[in-house]
Amino acid sequence: MTQLLRHALTPARNPQNGRLDARRLGTYLGLNVTEVARILHRDPSGLRRRPDSDTLQAPMTEIERLAVRVRELTGDEGYTRMWFHTPNPALGGSTPLQHLAHGTPGDLHALLDRVERDLERGQYT
Repeated sequence: MTQLLRHALTPARNPQNGRLDARRLGTYLGLNVTEVARILHRDPSGLRRRPDSDTLQAPMTEIERLAVRVRELTGDEGYTRMWFHTPNPALGGSTPLQHLAHGTPGDLHALLDRVERDLERGQYT
């Protein structure tokens, strides 16, 4: 991956127009369209018709930002997917994906902020 696109989740983007695509995002995260629709609070048929719709870009960008942060922390796309699907004690035992569907991305960003601070202090290796 080029350094110029390090901030982007390129597998989740439409290569023709560069926009985030709900189907590609789902594939990256190991989700089907119905599951992506639930997380985005949208109708699955709309996602199938226009997976890179303007109205989807903002909520998908939040998920992209989280995925990029986790990828930076883990250094691996497989571990990034695993993080989204793994129950987390800091989230009351829910997975980050469940939390996205029922909570806010801000809580997940706060969790990653804590992990980054702990890393800076040498608390993780």
